[in-house]
Amino acid sequence: MLDLLDQSLLYELDNNSRLPISQLSSRLKVKRDRVAYRLKGLKDSGILRKCTVLVDPYRFGHSVFKVYLQLNHDRKRREELLQTLWERPDIYWFAEMEGRFDVAFAMYAPSPFEFSSTLDEVLDSFRDLVRKFNVCTIVEVWLFRKRFLKGVGAKYAKMGGAPENHPLDAKDFQILAYLAEDSRTSTKDIAERLGSSPTLVTTRIARMEKLGVIIGYQTEIDLGKLGLSSFKARVDVRKHDSQSLDALFDYARLNNNLVIIIRQLGDCKVELEFEVRDFEQYSEIIEDLKDKFPRLIREIETVAIKRQTYKWMPFHLTAKL
Repeated sequence: MLDLLDQSLLYELDNNSRLPISQLSSRLKVKRDRVAYRLKGLKDSGILRKCTVLVDPYRFGHSVFKVYLQLNHDRKRREELLQTLWERPDIYWFAEMEGRFDVAFAMYAPSPFEFSSTLDEVLDSFRDLVRKFNVCTIVEVWLFRKRFLKGVGAKYAKMGGAPENHPLDAKDFQILAYLAEDSRTSTKDIAERLGSSPTLVTTRIARMEKLGVIIGYQTEIDLGKLGLSSFKARVDVRKHDSQSLDALFDYARLNNNLVIIIRQLGDCKVELEFEVRDFEQYSEIIEDLKDKFPRLIREIETVAIKRQTYKWMPFHLTAKL
């Protein structure tokens, strides 16, 4: 189990994983060397998998499409599928699940046409494995910090919405790639890799933050090592007006175990993701939502996430540079 200092350190990093040791020390009110020691311990133990950047592809002309797969029982082929998804640079998220779906993934694409071509390629490569598939288009995503670590705060980053196409050049994408691998990489180190100056790197990062290309700096944590589980609630709603959905979102976001709200086009308009200690806690949350919104919620389908991986940077863009 984590002690209070480790919890507080993870909480601060999840709010801004780019904070230097000096600022973390000031916020936690402990000495710098102690913070550095605890940070190393969290990494070495595997609890802290990664510090990364959050990127909004809707700000540079891309959208996110999500695919749910029902698979035939073949463990070897399933692992081959997961490995393929890991290696594809245009995949930003994939997960292994329990429930109606077995695997899901999401990918960046500039248009439905490009997405369709890529999806056909994946489906054709695993036509013996995929039994059924379901596609959703992401409209908006709210990414909440891991408030359960301290039980406070409501900070979140938002992705999606009305599309924009801010021009980014090769160095911008390379900076994003470095930050995606480790958001704690210093501007000096990034500048050395780019053959640039720290001042120019700082200026570029600040510009991408202002444009909304960079929407935050977060952590990836091994929930299993903390005794936690992740569940996705796929909410079937009776009403589709913004007022009803906003009321649901506003209420759901009061729960400190909520980590993601997704509004999308497809067979399921709303998805809520929770990180909880067990299924019993998740069930209590869902029953509370049903009690609060009986006229809005028709049904909630639960998907247990066994493992999932994010790749917040569209690396296929850097591959073309």
